[in-house]
Amino acid sequence: MPERVKLLALISPVGPIAEVVDGISAWHRHLFTELALSPFACGSFFWGLKAMLAVAPQFAYAGLKHHASEADHVLLEREEVRESLYEAITEGLRRGVDGAVQDLQLYCRPWGLDPGKIDGPSIVWQGSDDTIVPAEAAYYLAQALPQCSLHVRRGDGHYWVFGQFEMVLDAVKASGR
Repeated sequence: MPERVKLLALISPVGPIAEVVDGISAWHRHLFTELALSPFACGSFFWGLKAMLAVAPQFAYAGLKHHASEADHVLLEREEVRESLYEAITEGLRRGVDGAVQDLQLYCRPWGLDPGKIDGPSIVWQGSDDTIVPAEAAYYLAQALPQCSLHVRRGDGHYWVFGQFEMVLDAVKASGR
């Protein structure tokens, strides 16, 4: 839809996991292959998360921090970041877990589309130390997009954007799209 989409600006995107499964961490391999491929296990995980957010959000947040990189820990200590993530996850699961389950399952399968046919400019930002989204999948996606500019955030994790919103918006504005 070139008349509607002028630029793809992707921040820590989940690229095609199925294409890079051998190059990702054991945690990511477990999450994106074993857990995601079992609708029961995946649904149980998200129902458990939803319940924990309702009853003991501090424990859910501690679990999130446990899987975050050291670089992310500083950002995750900020109250506004904690509130933003809580609100986003709570809203995402408000009507149930089916959408989250479907998303996770779709990430793990071959996409069935060729990113090389996306005829438009794109920017991918990815933290080199991201422990939430496999950086290798984002790098693969950036390489597959023909007009992509990849910006690797050296030493940053998954949540780096919480401290860099203006930089991202400035880059999009500078693209002239």
